[in-house]
Amino acid sequence: EDDCGDGSDEQECAPSSCGPSEFQCGNATCIPGSWVCDDDVDCQDQSDESPQRCGRHPTPPAKCSPSETQCGSGECIHRKWRCDGDADCKDGSDEANCSVRTCRPDQFKCEDGNCIHGSRQCNSLRDCADGTDELNCKNCECSTRSNVVPNECT
Repeated sequence: EDDCGDGSDEQECAPSSCGPSEFQCGNATCIPGSWVCDDDVDCQDQSDESPQRCGRHPTPPAKCSPSETQCGSGECIHRKWRCDGDADCKDGSDEANCSVRTCRPDQFKCEDGNCIHGSRQCNSLRDCADGTDELNCKNCECSTRSNVVPNECT
């Protein structure tokens, strides 16, 4: 690997050999041959997408629509997929630098990360934008209600 940036630390090294279906990047790293000229730079030196090799310049990154966000790897994903706990970008950049939202003990955390007051969970009204506050609710009818704790059956 070119640690110096000018290749001087690589001059005395024996060339590494890649498998028959692999491509050797300029820094001797091997990548699958199918990754060459696929408009996605995989080699640190960009040799897998060079105009000399591919006969064209790499496609410029996609322009995302207002409802999308662009991944570090170039593709566009829906904005709501950013920081949702699931890596949707090839490089996982949609899950990088996400602030961890925590709710207070008296709050319910919606699936989308927003917090609502705990008393609004299972009240037959959709308070979370995603409706998760009304999932798996077990509302019981009772003959007498507690005078101490509202909505508690005795």
